[in-house]
Amino acid sequence: IIFSKDRPAQLEPLLRSLHVAYQDPETAPVTILYRSSAHYAPAYLELARQYGKYKFADEAKSASFKVALLAALEPAARILMFLVDDQVFLRPFHLGELLESFAKAGRNCATVSLRLHPGIGYSYCFRSVSPPQTLTPDTLEVRWADEPANSDWSVVMSLDGNLYRREDLFPILSGTDYANPCFLEHQMVHGIPFSLDSFYLCQREPIV
Repeated sequence: IIFSKDRPAQLEPLLRSLHVAYQDPETAPVTILYRSSAHYAPAYLELARQYGKYKFADEAKSASFKVALLAALEPAARILMFLVDDQVFLRPFHLGELLESFAKAGRNCATVSLRLHPGIGYSYCFRSVSPPQTLTPDTLEVRWADEPANSDWSVVMSLDGNLYRREDLFPILSGTDYANPCFLEHQMVHGIPFSLDSFYLCQREPIV
Protein backbone atom coordinates (compact mmCIF):
# COMPACT_ATOMS: atom_id res chain seq x y z
CA ILE A 1 0.00 0.00 0.00
CA ILE A 2 1.32 3.42 -1.01
CA PHE A 3 0.27 6.50 0.95
CA SER A 4 -0.06 9.85 -0.81
CA LYS A 5 -1.61 13.19 0.08
CA ASP A 6 -1.68 16.19 -2.28
CA ARG A 7 1.54 15.09 -3.98
CA PRO A 8 0.65 13.54 -7.34
CA ALA A 9 3.84 14.91 -8.90
CA GLN A 10 5.89 12.96 -6.35
CA LEU A 11 3.72 9.89 -6.62
CA GLU A 12 4.22 9.63 -10.37
CA PRO A 13 8.01 8.92 -10.25
CA LEU A 14 7.37 6.29 -7.58
CA LEU A 15 4.78 4.55 -9.74
CA ARG A 16 6.96 4.86 -12.83
CA SER A 17 9.93 3.32 -11.04
CA LEU A 18 7.71 0.61 -9.52
CA HIS A 19 6.40 -0.28 -12.97
CA VAL A 20 9.97 -0.90 -14.16
CA ALA A 21 11.43 -2.45 -11.00
CA TYR A 22 8.67 -4.85 -9.88
CA GLN A 23 9.68 -8.01 -11.75
CA ASP A 24 6.92 -10.32 -10.52
CA PRO A 25 3.85 -8.08 -10.12
CA GLU A 26 1.56 -11.10 -10.05
CA THR A 27 2.94 -11.87 -6.57
CA ALA A 28 0.97 -9.13 -4.83
CA PRO A 29 -1.31 -6.26 -5.93
CA VAL A 30 -0.52 -2.59 -5.35
CA THR A 31 -2.98 -0.11 -3.83
CA ILE A 32 -2.50 3.65 -3.67
CA LEU A 33 -4.40 5.11 -0.72
CA TYR A 34 -4.56 8.83 -1.38
CA ARG A 35 -6.19 12.00 -0.15
CA SER A 36 -6.35 15.17 -2.19
CA SER A 37 -7.71 18.66 -2.20
CA ALA A 38 -9.88 19.71 -5.15
CA HIS A 39 -6.81 21.29 -6.75
CA TYR A 40 -4.93 17.99 -7.02
CA ALA A 41 -7.88 15.65 -7.62
CA PRO A 42 -7.61 15.77 -11.45
CA ALA A 43 -3.94 14.80 -11.27
CA TYR A 44 -4.72 11.74 -9.18
CA LEU A 45 -7.44 10.73 -11.63
CA GLU A 46 -4.91 11.04 -14.45
CA LEU A 47 -2.43 8.85 -12.55
CA ALA A 48 -5.18 6.28 -12.02
CA ARG A 49 -5.76 6.31 -15.78
CA GLN A 50 -2.05 5.99 -16.60
CA TYR A 51 -1.40 3.24 -14.06
CA GLY A 52 -4.62 1.31 -14.45
CA LYS A 53 -3.18 -1.98 -13.19
CA TYR A 54 -2.87 -0.46 -9.72
CA LYS A 55 -5.83 0.19 -7.47
CA PHE A 56 -6.45 3.80 -6.42
CA ALA A 57 -8.48 4.24 -3.22
CA ASP A 58 -9.68 7.74 -2.30
CA GLU A 59 -9.53 8.14 1.47
CA ALA A 60 -12.25 10.80 1.34
CA LYS A 61 -14.78 8.13 0.39
CA SER A 62 -14.31 6.41 3.75
CA ALA A 63 -15.27 7.53 7.25
CA SER A 64 -11.61 7.89 8.28
CA PHE A 65 -8.06 7.09 7.25
CA LYS A 66 -8.12 4.01 9.48
CA VAL A 67 -11.32 2.71 7.90
CA ALA A 68 -9.89 3.33 4.42
CA LEU A 69 -6.64 1.53 5.26
CA LEU A 70 -8.34 -1.53 6.73
CA ALA A 71 -10.59 -1.71 3.67
CA ALA A 72 -7.55 -1.50 1.38
CA LEU A 73 -5.87 -4.55 2.91
CA GLU A 74 -6.10 -7.64 0.75
CA PRO A 75 -8.04 -10.23 2.80
CA ALA A 76 -5.69 -13.07 1.82
CA ALA A 77 -2.45 -11.12 2.22
CA ARG A 78 -0.15 -12.68 4.82
CA ILE A 79 2.62 -10.10 4.28
CA LEU A 80 2.10 -6.32 4.26
CA MET A 81 4.30 -3.54 2.96
CA PHE A 82 3.83 0.23 3.01
CA LEU A 83 5.48 3.03 1.03
CA VAL A 84 5.14 6.80 0.97
CA ASP A 85 5.02 8.95 -2.11
CA ASP A 86 8.45 10.56 -1.74
CA GLN A 87 10.24 7.28 -2.43
CA VAL A 88 11.41 5.71 -5.69
CA PHE A 89 12.62 2.25 -6.62
CA LEU A 90 16.32 2.15 -7.41
CA ARG A 91 16.76 -1.28 -8.97
CA PRO A 92 14.77 -4.29 -10.17
CA PHE A 93 13.52 -6.73 -7.53
CA HIS A 94 11.51 -9.91 -7.23
CA LEU A 95 9.04 -9.72 -4.38
CA GLY A 96 8.83 -13.50 -4.35
CA GLU A 97 12.54 -13.73 -3.51
CA LEU A 98 12.14 -11.23 -0.65
CA LEU A 99 9.20 -13.20 0.74
CA GLU A 100 11.23 -16.40 0.52
CA SER A 101 14.13 -14.80 2.42
CA PHE A 102 11.69 -13.56 5.06
CA ALA A 103 10.23 -17.04 5.51
CA LYS A 104 13.62 -18.74 5.64
CA ALA A 105 14.88 -16.29 8.27
CA GLY A 106 12.38 -17.74 10.73
CA ARG A 107 9.91 -16.34 13.23
CA ASN A 108 12.60 -14.34 15.05
CA CYS A 109 12.99 -12.15 11.98
CA ALA A 110 10.80 -9.11 12.57
CA THR A 111 10.85 -7.51 9.13
CA VAL A 112 12.70 -7.11 5.85
CA SER A 113 13.81 -3.59 4.93
CA LEU A 114 14.01 -2.67 1.26
CA ARG A 115 15.73 0.62 2.11
CA LEU A 116 18.49 -0.10 4.61
CA HIS A 117 21.84 -1.35 3.33
CA PRO A 118 25.45 -1.42 4.62
CA GLY A 119 26.27 1.86 2.90
CA ILE A 120 23.99 3.89 5.17
CA GLY A 121 26.18 5.57 7.77
CA TYR A 122 24.34 8.82 8.45
CA SER A 123 20.83 9.43 9.75
CA TYR A 124 19.16 12.53 8.35
CA CYS A 125 16.25 12.03 10.75
CA PHE A 126 18.51 12.01 13.82
CA ARG A 127 21.27 14.14 12.23
CA SER A 128 23.94 11.75 13.39
CA VAL A 129 26.72 9.61 11.98
CA SER A 130 25.37 6.13 12.61
CA PRO A 131 26.79 3.19 10.70
CA PRO A 132 25.30 -0.20 11.65
CA GLN A 133 26.78 -1.71 14.81
CA THR A 134 25.26 -5.19 14.69
CA LEU A 135 25.08 -5.95 10.97
CA THR A 136 26.13 -9.50 10.08
CA PRO A 137 27.68 -9.09 6.59
CA ASP A 138 27.02 -12.58 5.28
CA THR A 139 23.37 -12.87 6.34
CA LEU A 140 22.50 -9.12 6.38
CA GLU A 141 20.89 -9.53 9.80
CA VAL A 142 20.61 -6.50 12.09
CA ARG A 143 19.91 -6.70 15.83
CA TRP A 144 17.78 -3.58 15.95
CA ALA A 145 17.42 -3.40 19.75
CA ASP A 146 21.21 -3.25 20.15
CA GLU A 147 21.65 -0.38 17.70
CA PRO A 148 22.06 3.20 19.04
CA ALA A 149 18.73 4.94 19.54
CA ASN A 150 19.80 7.88 17.34
CA SER A 151 20.25 5.61 14.32
CA ASP A 152 18.11 4.54 11.38
CA TRP A 153 19.27 1.01 12.16
CA SER A 154 17.30 0.95 15.42
CA VAL A 155 14.00 1.74 13.69
CA VAL A 156 12.22 -1.56 13.16
CA MET A 157 8.74 -0.09 12.54
CA SER A 158 8.32 2.27 9.60
CA LEU A 159 6.23 2.95 6.51
CA ASP A 160 9.14 3.39 4.10
CA GLY A 161 9.43 -0.05 2.54
CA ASN A 162 9.39 -2.84 5.12
CA LEU A 163 7.78 -6.25 4.86
CA TYR A 164 5.71 -7.29 7.90
CA ARG A 165 3.70 -10.35 8.77
CA ARG A 166 0.04 -9.49 8.85
CA GLU A 167 -0.36 -11.29 12.19
CA ASP A 168 2.25 -8.99 13.76
CA LEU A 169 0.92 -5.73 12.40
CA PHE A 170 -2.83 -6.22 12.31
CA PRO A 171 -3.41 -5.75 16.07
CA ILE A 172 -1.91 -2.26 15.70
CA LEU A 173 -3.80 -1.48 12.50
CA SER A 174 -7.14 -2.57 13.91
CA GLY A 175 -6.77 -1.93 17.64
CA THR A 176 -5.25 1.56 17.86
CA ASP A 177 -6.38 5.02 16.80
CA TYR A 178 -4.61 7.01 14.07
CA ALA A 179 -5.75 9.72 11.69
CA ASN A 180 -3.01 9.61 9.05
CA PRO A 181 0.20 7.73 8.14
CA CYS A 182 2.33 9.77 10.57
CA PHE A 183 0.15 8.84 13.53
CA LEU A 184 0.01 5.24 12.31
CA GLU A 185 3.81 5.07 12.30
CA HIS A 186 3.79 6.56 15.81
CA GLN A 187 1.48 3.77 16.96
CA MET A 188 3.70 1.20 15.29
CA VAL A 189 6.83 2.53 16.99
CA HIS A 190 5.14 2.55 20.41
CA GLY A 191 3.53 -0.85 19.98
CA ILE A 192 6.45 -2.91 18.72
CA PRO A 193 5.27 -6.55 18.81
CA PHE A 194 8.75 -8.05 18.52
CA SER A 195 11.04 -9.40 21.22
CA LEU A 196 14.25 -7.52 21.92
CA ASP A 197 16.34 -10.43 20.71
CA SER A 198 14.70 -10.39 17.27
CA PHE A 199 16.44 -9.11 14.15
CA TYR A 200 15.57 -7.84 10.70
CA LEU A 201 17.07 -8.26 7.25
CA CYS A 202 18.47 -5.42 5.17
CA GLN A 203 19.65 -5.37 1.54
CA ARG A 204 23.15 -5.58 0.11
CA GLU A 205 22.10 -2.78 -2.26
CA PRO A 206 19.01 -0.61 -1.65
CA ILE A 207 15.82 -1.35 -3.51
CA VAL A 208 14.11 1.93 -2.51
